[in-house]
Amino acid sequence: MQHQINTTQNQQADRFTLTDACSGIRIIFLPQMLRGNRGIPQLDYKGSEGQFTFRGDEVKQQQSNLGLLISIALKTNVGEELDFALVLPSVNLAGQKKQDFETVAIATTKSRKVDANQAGIQFNCQVLTLKGYAENLSMVAPVSVPSVDWQNPSWFPYTKKHEDRFNLMDFQRF
Repeated sequence: MQHQINTTQNQQADRFTLTDACSGIRIIFLPQMLRGNRGIPQLDYKGSEGQFTFRGDEVKQQQSNLGLLISIALKTNVGEELDFALVLPSVNLAGQKKQDFETVAIATTKSRKVDANQAGIQFNCQVLTLKGYAENLSMVAPVSVPSVDWQNPSWFPYTKKHEDRFNLMDFQRF
């Protein structure tokens, strides 16, 4: 009796790139960016508010029935606060390098000014449709590693030595 082995792996993505064509927002999310000897989440955000990188506890994550809810706080000025949240679905790459998907995000603006004499909304909400792709960076790594100077390989421009200066918002590279 022969047993068939299932070689399809449940391979999770470790990098998510999302964009909204209407608003110009671009997001890169790494659930486990290596920093030192531990993995922490990193989210790079580029929009009309500016370009920001959030790491660790700045990236709030909560599992829900819709997927992973990820939220960050963007502060635009003293009188207003902008919060941004997106739903990240579970993506199984199943041996593929890249998988396209769509999801939603919500941008909320809260006014901190409270004026009893002024009518108006103190809270504004905008729903965005994000298109993106998930990928596993370990699947696109070089096949062989040169044996010369393995601690600072010339074939890979960003090593542990450059980790603190590495900025995923360098969009011209992508």
